[in-house]
Amino acid sequence: MDPETPFNCVPPYINAVLRGEQPEPLYADAGGDSCYAPDTGRAIALLVTADTLNHTTYNISSGHPSPHRDITRLTQDTRFTPQYDVPQAVTRYTTWRSNNPR
Repeated sequence: MDPETPFNCVPPYINAVLRGEQPEPLYADAGGDSCYAPDTGRAIALLVTADTLNHTTYNISSGHPSPHRDITRLTQDTRFTPQYDVPQAVTRYTTWRSNNPR
């Protein structure tokens, strides 16, 4: 993912902090949900290896806070639950970005 993408507010926010800049909380009033990449990958793996899928479409996200990104189907059919909360994901991503500058 492009660290300056306008489609996910977390990477640009963290990159501003890493540059010593005051980050602007983009889309702060829009709500939304983020899913850390390792959780996304695990959800996809569970979908690919599931014996039976009851739906043709699944949302992959943390499941909080937006009801339009409900992960009930994914959890019921694959037992997926996110392993990383936002603080953990931000800490891991910040460490990774610090060690992998552009």
